[in-house]
Amino acid sequence: MVQHTMTQPHKNTCPAFFLDATIDPAGSYSPCTALGGGTFKFSNRSFKSTWQDPKLADARLRSIAGEKLDMCRRCWSEEELGHTSERQHLLQDLPIGMDYTNPDYYLSGPKHLNIKVSNICNLRCRTCQSKDSYLYHIEGEYYEKTYKLHHTAYTLEKFKKHFTDSQLDELFEFCNNLDRIELYGGEPFLDNQVPKYLLRLIDAGLASNIDLSVSTNATHELSDTWRTILTSFKNVIINVSIDAVGSQFTYMRHPGKWESVEKILSDFFTLEHNASNNNITVQPVITVSALNILSLPSVFDYFKQYNVKPFLILVQWPKYYCVNVLPESVRPEVEAVLMQYDSAEFAPVINLLNTPRYESWDKFKFWTQAKDDYREEDFVNTFPEMAHLLSKHNEW
Repeated sequence: MVQHTMTQPHKNTCPAFFLDATIDPAGSYSPCTALGGGTFKFSNRSFKSTWQDPKLADARLRSIAGEKLDMCRRCWSEEELGHTSERQHLLQDLPIGMDYTNPDYYLSGPKHLNIKVSNICNLRCRTCQSKDSYLYHIEGEYYEKTYKLHHTAYTLEKFKKHFTDSQLDELFEFCNNLDRIELYGGEPFLDNQVPKYLLRLIDAGLASNIDLSVSTNATHELSDTWRTILTSFKNVIINVSIDAVGSQFTYMRHPGKWESVEKILSDFFTLEHNASNNNITVQPVITVSALNILSLPSVFDYFKQYNVKPFLILVQWPKYYCVNVLPESVRPEVEAVLMQYDSAEFAPVINLLNTPRYESWDKFKFWTQAKDDYREEDFVNTFPEMAHLLSKHNEW
C-alpha cells in the first residue's frame, strides 16, 4: 500500500465518508444518516465489500480534495442556514489528531454504524413516506388512484424489509473499529432482528465500549430485552420524535395517541434518571415543517418539566412540507412568534423560512387536504393559530 502522509483535511472534507456507514436490509447505503440511507444501492453484496467499493473510494477522494459533493447538499444547505449539520457534528466529535483519511485506518471498518433496522412502523407521519413506513403505500395507492397521480413519495416501497440472521453475522464480523451504533427505521422498538446483533455485542464484551443511539416514535413500551440492551452499552441516547403535543401530535404522527406517548416518555426519563452510570440520555427531536412551525414553542415548553431542549430537524423533502412553502404574506408573523420565544434557538428555522420556496403553496394545500380527507382529520381545527393566520391573509 502507498505510504500515507497525514495532512490537515480540507475544510469541506466530511468525516462521514471515512467513519460512517448507513445501511438497510435491502442493500441501500449512504455515508451518513443525513442522506436518508439511499445514496447508493449495493444489492446482494457483503457489507465488507460495500465498504471497500470503488464508488465509495471515489467519493472519499473527492471529499479529501474539498469538493462539495452534490449528494451532501442537505449539510451544505443547513450550514448556510446557520443550523449545525451532521458533518459539523462529526467534526466536533473527532478526537484531536485522528488521521481518519488514512486508508490503513478506515478500510478496516467504520467507527459509526447507522442501521435502518427496517421499514416497518406503526405510524404514518405527515412528513414521512413509504421507505420509512411501508404501510404508507396503501394510503399512497389511494391517492394515486383517486387523484390520478404517479410515483408519489407514498408508494416508493410496497414490501417489508428487515435484516436476516446472515446479514447480522456479517455485521458482527466487521465491527473491529466500532465505537457508535445508531438505530432508526421504521420503528426500532418494533424490530426483532437487530436486537440479536446488539445482544451478541453484549455477550462478546464489546457493548461496554460502544455508544448506542436509538430513534423512536415513543409509542411502544420497552420490552425486557430492550431494557437489557439500553443498560448495557457505554452511553445511550434515546431520540424521541415529538413534533407537537396533544391532538397535534396525533395529526403529525398518525395514528399515535398522545396519552400513551406521555406515559412512555415518563418511563424513558425514569430510565435516564435511574441509570447507574448516568449514561442514558433522552433527547426529544422535532421534525420542523410548515405544518407545525407555530407549534415549536409549545413543544419546547412541554419539555421544560424534564429540563431538556428538543433538537430540531428541518424538513427539506417532500418539498411541499418545507417551511419555505409558506406564503410570503404570513412569513413575518410566523417569524415574529418564533423570535419572541427564542430567537437564537429558532434562527435556522427562520433563515429557511425566508428562502425562496422549493414547491408551490397549492401543493401543500393539496396534500394537507387529501390526507385530511383520507384520515378524517382537520388541519384547521387542529392548528387554529396557523389556520387563523392563513385565513387572515386569504391563503386558506
